[in-house]
Amino acid sequence: MTAAIPLPHLVVFSDMADIPAGIRLGWRERLLTWGFNAFLRPGFRHCMVLQPFFLGEAGGWLLVNPLSNGIDLSICPARAAEAVFEQVNSGIAHAVWAHPVREARITGLAPLTCVTAVKAILGLRCHAQTPYQLYRHLKREEEKWVDLPIN
Repeated sequence: MTAAIPLPHLVVFSDMADIPAGIRLGWRERLLTWGFNAFLRPGFRHCMVLQPFFLGEAGGWLLVNPLSNGIDLSICPARAAEAVFEQVNSGIAHAVWAHPVREARITGLAPLTCVTAVKAILGLRCHAQTPYQLYRHLKREEEKWVDLPIN
């Protein structure tokens, strides 16, 4: 039995994820947020993965959104992802198609950030530490594959 070839994933880059309503940050968290905003490139402060799936005739997207307090998983119908595509087309967000690597390997020890979570989902081994570095790496890899339309 052969393993199925995984579908390409859409990696979306944007500014920081919104803090959920009702959560109040302490002074340490506010200081860290300010520091990250000063260090990270605008438009590339957060990354997440949209993974397509098909169930018979219907399909949709699995949204994997790594946050500082956990990983948010959402199943979105195919038409719900159009909002993400509109943000990409309007320049609010950036997106790159990535082909996951399914090889047996041990991931390195690193703090859990959105970048390390996306690298683990894709099976990547690269030196990217920030969303922009990951974006540049994936853009170089994307050029090796056939261009796929976003919408």
